[in-house]
Amino acid sequence: MTGSGSTMPPQTVRAFLAIELPYEALTALATLVAELDAARLPYMRTVRPENIHLTIKFLGDVPATQTEAIITAVSKAVAACSPFKLEFGAVGVYPSPGRARVLWVGLKGDRAPLIDLHGEVENALASFGFEREARPYSPHLTVARIGDRASASGRQRAVEVLHDAEFQEGLPLTVGSIVLMRSELSREGALHYPLARIPLREPLRRDTP
Repeated sequence: MTGSGSTMPPQTVRAFLAIELPYEALTALATLVAELDAARLPYMRTVRPENIHLTIKFLGDVPATQTEAIITAVSKAVAACSPFKLEFGAVGVYPSPGRARVLWVGLKGDRAPLIDLHGEVENALASFGFEREARPYSPHLTVARIGDRASASGRQRAVEVLHDAEFQEGLPLTVGSIVLMRSELSREGALHYPLARIPLREPLRRDTP
C-alpha cells in the first residue's frame, strides 16, 4: 500500500515515432496556422505549431515495461538508414476538397529514404505485434482538422483559406534521427514529450589529403 502523497508509475504509455521539425520549419508552420485561426471557421481545429511533426508510426497505448525493448529494436533497424533531406511541398487536404477533414503540408525531396525508413520501422515493430499499415505511407504534416459537423461550404472555405495563405514551399528539413514520443491528452489538447531520440546511421567521413 502506498502513501497518500505517492503516485504510481503509468502502466501504459500512449506513444508514437516521429521526426521532429527544426525551429525554422516550426516558425513557418506557425505563420500558416495563425492565418487559418484568423479565418475563425466553425468546426475547424488547428494543430499547435509545437505539436506538428512527421509521424512515422503511431503505436497507441504501449506497456511502459516495453518501451526500452522498442527503442532497442528501432535503433537497430534505423542504423541501416543514412540521414537525408526533405523540404516543404504544397499544401493539400484529405480526402478531397468537398469532404475535407484534414489540412496538411506536403513533403518533397529525398522521399525514397523516408519511405525506406518507414519500412524499417514497420519491420522492427512487427515482432511486437504492431500491425503494418494497410495503405502506402503518405508523409505529410497535419496543420488542422475539420469536425464532422462542418457544412460542405465550410469545408470548401477552409480549403480556400489554406490555399490562399502565405506559405512558401522549399524550406529544407534535414533528418538525422527519429523520436519516440509520449502523448498525454489534456483539456488544452495533446501534449507531447520525447522519451528517446534515435539517431540514423552517421555518414562515413573521408580523410582530407
